[in-house]
Amino acid sequence: FTKRELYHRICSLSYDGDIRLVFAAEDRSKVDNIVSGSEKELDVLYLGELAGQCGAKAGLSGPGEDGAWSQSEHSPSSSRSDLLACIPQSILNEVSSKLGLGDLNFDCPNSRGSSAAALAREGRYPEALKDVIAARVRQASIRQAKYGVLSTDLSKSVSYLGQKLHKAFLTRK
Repeated sequence: FTKRELYHRICSLSYDGDIRLVFAAEDRSKVDNIVSGSEKELDVLYLGELAGQCGAKAGLSGPGEDGAWSQSEHSPSSSRSDLLACIPQSILNEVSSKLGLGDLNFDCPNSRGSSAAALAREGRYPEALKDVIAARVRQASIRQAKYGVLSTDLSKSVSYLGQKLHKAFLTRK
């Protein structure tokens, strides 16, 4: 994968589950635009980590001569569990519950590592993690949409929605 593809995935986390995308009220190229306009800032945030200890834990190597990074498909589960243990406990609790692993305990530092290791051995955790994050984004975007409607008059809300839909329609051509 390329650095740009990774940045795209990182930035898209903020939009997976966003109701504006579900209703086509947001520009589908928004994430591309964010990545294009912020690549230097994203380098500052992530490049050192990718090349350092976090990248090593994730089994990353690169960038190669072509600028691409690679990830070992056989990175040890201990590396994955170390990375999982860095995710906020509330999200890990939701993921484990979604997978029927509700007995895992991420609340206590003494059991967090072993619980993360058990979660890392569960092959379905990446999709469950993605779903949990998308649900969080969806909740926040619904709350934001409600606030927007309630804090302005109805005609301004309808006008704003019309503008968003028009802009989204134009970007689909």
